[in-house]
Amino acid sequence: MNCLSWNCREPSNSSAVQALKRLMLSRNPNAIFLLETKVDSSRIESIRGEIKIDGCFAVDRLGRRGGLVVFWKGPEVIILIRYSQNHVDLEVVSTYSFQWRLMSFLWVSRMT
Repeated sequence: MNCLSWNCREPSNSSAVQALKRLMLSRNPNAIFLLETKVDSSRIESIRGEIKIDGCFAVDRLGRRGGLVVFWKGPEVIILIRYSQNHVDLEVVSTYSFQWRLMSFLWVSRMT
């Protein structure tokens, strides 16, 4: 299992999507975590189509900050264990009967 985690800060612009495509070609990850997306899940679904990846799960931003996304390639089975504004916890069952636990966290400092 090859995973990629990227603090992308708004992947909605075309240069960020192109950079994500290049990373996918060069690293060939099975799963990709995007942190600080700052976009809504409808835009994430559009990006999923652009990068041609099988599945995704998105946690919407909170105001103008945050947002998490997990993209993955099939044929693994992805089971969502739990999530919040600050984390995503997944179980991956591969076609070879291996089980993986993937977690991604986002630290959000409180603004005063």
